[in-house]
Amino acid sequence: MRKIIQITLLFLMASSCFSQQAFRLHVQSGKPQLVGDGDDFTTLVITARDSEGEIITSMNGKVKVGVSSGFPDQTEVRMESGVALVKFTAPMFGTPVKSSQRMVYFMFRFMQKFIGRSSGSTDYQANQKMATDIALETFKEGLNPITLIPKGDGDNFVYIVCEMNGVKGKAKIEISKAADGRNGSIVPGVYYGRDITGQSEWVLDITSGGEGYFGEANASSNDQVAILFSNEDYSEFNDAMGKMAGMTGFKKAYLGPPASEQKYYENYDIRTSGMSSAYMPMPNHGVFVYVPPILFEYAGRRSNNERRDDGAAADKEELKTEKTGIILSQNEIIGDGRSRTKAVFHFEDENGKPLLGKSVSWEIPKGLKILSMETVTNPSGNAVVEFEAPVIKAAEEKRGENLHGLYDNYNILLIKASYSSLNGKTENTQAQLKVYKTLEQEIFILKPGMEITPYKVLLPQLEYYNLESSIYALLPESYMTIPNRKTPVNDAVVFLASRNFDRAEFQKKYDLFFLKDRKMFLQMLERKDGGYAALTDASGKYKLIVRDFEGKMRLYSGDYDRKLNLEPLEAKIADLTGRHKGALTEALSLLSGGDAAVLASDNEGESSLNQSLHSLAFKEKVLAKLLNMEKELCSGNYQEALYVQEKLHIIGMLMTNIKGSSRYVSDCANVFGEQAYEAIKFLVFFAAEKYKFNDKLFNKLGNTESAQKLKAAGIDLSGYIDNSLKGISEETAKKSLATQFLLRIVAEIKQLPGDEYYKLLGHAANYALTETQKKMLDGVVDAVVYYSPTRGIIGEMIVKKYYAGQTEEVLKLLDQDPRKVHAVYEQLQPALRDRSTEIRQQYSNVAAWRLNLDDFKAYTDLFADLVAKGAVIIVDAYSGNYAAIQKHLEYIDNAKNVLNAAYHTASLGNEFVSLRNLWAESDAALIYANKCIEQGSMSP
Repeated sequence: MRKIIQITLLFLMASSCFSQQAFRLHVQSGKPQLVGDGDDFTTLVITARDSEGEIITSMNGKVKVGVSSGFPDQTEVRMESGVALVKFTAPMFGTPVKSSQRMVYFMFRFMQKFIGRSSGSTDYQANQKMATDIALETFKEGLNPITLIPKGDGDNFVYIVCEMNGVKGKAKIEISKAADGRNGSIVPGVYYGRDITGQSEWVLDITSGGEGYFGEANASSNDQVAILFSNEDYSEFNDAMGKMAGMTGFKKAYLGPPASEQKYYENYDIRTSGMSSAYMPMPNHGVFVYVPPILFEYAGRRSNNERRDDGAAADKEELKTEKTGIILSQNEIIGDGRSRTKAVFHFEDENGKPLLGKSVSWEIPKGLKILSMETVTNPSGNAVVEFEAPVIKAAEEKRGENLHGLYDNYNILLIKASYSSLNGKTENTQAQLKVYKTLEQEIFILKPGMEITPYKVLLPQLEYYNLESSIYALLPESYMTIPNRKTPVNDAVVFLASRNFDRAEFQKKYDLFFLKDRKMFLQMLERKDGGYAALTDASGKYKLIVRDFEGKMRLYSGDYDRKLNLEPLEAKIADLTGRHKGALTEALSLLSGGDAAVLASDNEGESSLNQSLHSLAFKEKVLAKLLNMEKELCSGNYQEALYVQEKLHIIGMLMTNIKGSSRYVSDCANVFGEQAYEAIKFLVFFAAEKYKFNDKLFNKLGNTESAQKLKAAGIDLSGYIDNSLKGISEETAKKSLATQFLLRIVAEIKQLPGDEYYKLLGHAANYALTETQKKMLDGVVDAVVYYSPTRGIIGEMIVKKYYAGQTEEVLKLLDQDPRKVHAVYEQLQPALRDRSTEIRQQYSNVAAWRLNLDDFKAYTDLFADLVAKGAVIIVDAYSGNYAAIQKHLEYIDNAKNVLNAAYHTASLGNEFVSLRNLWAESDAALIYANKCIEQGSMSP
């Protein structure tokens, strides 16, 4: 049970450690060197930073400040938003006399305050706290008696250790020796002072030669003790005080009885008969008498207005100074010409409040590109300068002899600022920026649908670090705008090549494994000739763990302490097969002519403007679908992106066929329409006459007495009456008759698309041919029946019908589910190769045909004559001229034969079929692909 409790406690302790945010405490002095005069000061900037050097703005709490010498105005400071400022005053160094004088002032001020505030309490802890508070308060008044005592020769540094939540940060400041002030001189005059307790006031009156008398101010002059100040150093006393309190500068004085009592001594000489004592001349002609301990200040001649009403010496005002410092938002950056950071100059007045409007002069090292600079503090007391790192390339790799670690791999740049202090003195502060030297390396962004061209980047010359950044792709806001929206790329492999990177081996592994087994692919990258890889998250961010530049495998998984940021990289969406979007965009203008709304607008005779608007709507529909696919490439995971890539690849292959065959079909349709115009018009003319003849024959002779007489005479006209033409308009009848005739002619022709077509479409071939033939016949006949009879109308109608079918299949393809495309992709891709060879052959067959118009002209004339003669059958029937009826019926039969002969002789049927086959060849791949995808199999 005890063991379980111990394990549980250990687990809880470990959990609490891991739950705490990892950070390091960075301590930066505003000045690297201070004068050891006890007065020079600077500001310590304490920041909580993450391992990449960036300030952790969420970090708040108490920071303990410890120094080896000197005086921080706070030993515990509150950190807010990751930043704390502490004023630090230098110790005295090389000024033994001044240090001793400062100690005298400090002791008197401290004792007088302590005794004045003490209530006689015996509470040790309370008295100790009060003593500490008074000491700090006295320090802040400028009475800093602390002296730097070097630990060794040349070690004239103050060492600073700050601690927060168990994390320590260190810094050091060099202290230079100050010139020691001259010991004060004794001048005749009146001096006033208090004893060290501050309880009694004393007066000293010195005459020439250093002789004088002193005593309590309210005592009689007869009671004042005689004193003689000599210029002799009190060596014995100085030695003793130096060992005991580190003080020196004492001179010898002699104490004697009051003047009223000296008369009792014969030939009294204070030097030989008096008692030796010590005194220290103080600045401004002040005097410190050691026995009794009294600090006198020179007053010249006695004057009442030099004293307070209560007889007490006036307290000194607290010496107040500002706090300033430069805070770097990130103090370690990469020398790649892209990384950025900000330097913030902060100014607080003597009350700790930020000061608005304080001028600051920046000194920025050459090489740093200044992006913006403020030279006056804002209401927060800040003036900000933002700059960009220079390019600093490593000339060579330097390693230590023993541990072989890298060194000389960064430059230190000093960011300096000068300003006017509250007392009008020009002061300076600075911060150190570490800029790592760089090496050029290659980064690959690997995701289905993205280009794998490497990006050349400058990375720090480091061995162990986390490289953090993000990946984005530029996409347009809509299909009409330019690509300017940064879209995060999710679940992409970010691969950093090692210095021993083998490009050919990498490409081989990529081709074999990336699109089939990404996990295996990533494992194969972790080797000497590979590099390091990481995956992006949904926001495009990644963390790449770099082990070294030598291609060594990581010793263990996990993070490293050092983290560095790289500017975001732009991924390029691949132009899949070089055709997936470019070919479609190029074909949009053609395909838009086959859009249902565009065709309807044309049929209804709308203006060209309205037709253009319908065309734009179609393009928007297609481009919007493409844009959504590109968004899916970015936002989707690896598998989803793979599906979209395959779909775009199929679209690209099909668009190649569409773009190529559209030119052939359009050209052939126009040639066919020009050449076939007379032939089609001939056919429609026959259909029109047949309709008129049928109408008259049916209405006049259907069930009339004349019809009965003809039947009785053995003449049956029922075979010449077409019941399908009854009750319909002439236009409909003409179209029906012409179409039926063309179908009959075409049915006799066995010319079919090539073997490749059947191999591709299988059972769908007959369906495709039938649909294509029907669309083509509709276009050919409609052109002459419904529209103005111009030579170009047939070709235009054929092209419109062609694009209508193509457009329908393209829209269907764009709406296909990428997962269903994936199911047949491996088998479908080889079948949809570039089929331009077969289509070009079909084009050659059609383009070689030229219709003999002269023959058709002769047939037309003969046909017209025969039809005209055949029309007299109606007159014959009414007149009872039965003998002539049979002859006239023969004219009708001959007219049919003439029509058949005309079409067969001119090979119009053959050429119609050839154009139909070209159309079918062009449609085949689209129809086949859509059917395979819909059915999930390769058997359409």
